[in-house]
Amino acid sequence: MIRQEYVEQLKETRSEWEGWGSSAVRNAGPEIVRWLNKQKHIHTVLDFGCGAGVLGPYVRQHCDRQLIWAEYDPSVPGKERSPAGQYDAIISVDVLEHVEPCSIDETLEWMRNNCNRQFHHIDCNETTDRLPDGRDVHLLVKSPEWWEEKLVPPAHGWMIMERHVHDKRKRGRFPRRSCTFVLERQG
Repeated sequence: MIRQEYVEQLKETRSEWEGWGSSAVRNAGPEIVRWLNKQKHIHTVLDFGCGAGVLGPYVRQHCDRQLIWAEYDPSVPGKERSPAGQYDAIISVDVLEHVEPCSIDETLEWMRNNCNRQFHHIDCNETTDRLPDGRDVHLLVKSPEWWEEKLVPPAHGWMIMERHVHDKRKRGRFPRRSCTFVLERQG
């Protein structure tokens, strides 16, 4: 799913930016808790691209039940092992825009094959932040419409249950836009 050269870029970036990978609660925490509290059949969750791991403690504190919470992030020591097994849900917050274009189809296919529900919050903007090789840290700057088509290709048995586009105030020279998708396997 991820090239080792890119993992090294992410590790170097993470070591230079204190707090990188800690925006999940700020950007989608309450929304995720509301969703999980409505989805009583979700018991196992994979936080895909968990970064600093702030979402799990937040969910444990605010969710109305105990969940089995797993974390994966290839650039975080102790969380870099590729996830195995099936999950009731996979959650990603500000992650998919960081996936290399050559790996996005394989990554999304892996997710579709390993869960029945998905929650994704995706940033749709360029940044001023750079990887050590000079690339924008957001490797996939795409529109919500592009993400919708990519997340639910025809004949895959998935349906979008919720779709939200968030237009935020301008920060720096970039207008801020993100999108949220809640997906469910049909049949």
